[in-house]
Amino acid sequence: MKRSLDRATPGVLRGAADAALQLVLPLFGGAAPVAPGAASVPVQRRHALLGRQVIEYEFRRSRRRSIGFVIDGGGLRVTAPRHTPLAEVDAALTEKSDWVLRKMQEWREHVARREQSAIRWSFDESVPYLGGQLRLEPAPAPGGRAVRRATVVEVV
Repeated sequence: MKRSLDRATPGVLRGAADAALQLVLPLFGGAAPVAPGAASVPVQRRHALLGRQVIEYEFRRSRRRSIGFVIDGGGLRVTAPRHTPLAEVDAALTEKSDWVLRKMQEWREHVARREQSAIRWSFDESVPYLGGQLRLEPAPAPGGRAVRRATVVEVV
């Protein structure tokens, strides 16, 4: 009798361990659980004087081997190894300040160009078409089709 209990015990323990590792995802409402072993990365908002400008940036620690800089729509993001002192991060920012400021300016210009070249789909606006401009113009007739007449597109 004792042998059958010994044989059953490992299976019971394994089943309990598997159930403990089961990831439960709430389908409606509530926050999704964090995967086992995943830790949230603490993010700090810091400031640096680069050139004559005070720049706010997002600072993170990670398992990187070097200090990294990313510039995108959210601004400047600096990621540094966990063991790197803040003084070293500040020194790297100062050393790369010309590059950071230049790339931030390029990003702002890129965003402005995208906004300027965006097509505004409204009536009486001009849209680029085959090297020229077409003007959108509403027509009172029902039907929902567009007709091009010279440099005007009538929506009928």
